[in-house]
Amino acid sequence: MSKSAENLQKMRDEVARIIKREEARLIRTARNAGYFDRQVKTPELEQLIKQGLEALPLKFSQLHKLEDKIAMAENKISTEERKLDARRKILLGAFLMAQVKHRPEQFDWIPKELEKFLDTHTSEKIAASNKEVLADWLKS
Repeated sequence: MSKSAENLQKMRDEVARIIKREEARLIRTARNAGYFDRQVKTPELEQLIKQGLEALPLKFSQLHKLEDKIAMAENKISTEERKLDARRKILLGAFLMAQVKHRPEQFDWIPKELEKFLDTHTSEKIAASNKEVLADWLKS
């Protein structure tokens, strides 16, 4: 597991810990406020909580900040994975092109199969454009 993935997992574990802590705190607060001594319907309770929260100044919780960090970390990991994927494709393509050029008798089937593969694209316009980009190479 990469260091980024380890950090991401640590942050997710921290989120779970904070949620558990805050749920316990909310239940203690409700008990101390006498919630369990009364019959309060859910819509009434939601309204009371909303009114109470609206009266407080807006200040983001530790949980909110941590969830933002997680989103940024996930985005960074995704970006890194796309870069590595693109690099693998470039290296593999360069290798195949070199093999076709230097050992045409062994790999003469690749351009033909590649052309068939390019024809499978759902858009004929994109398939034609892709073939145009590789036209010089497909002739070899």
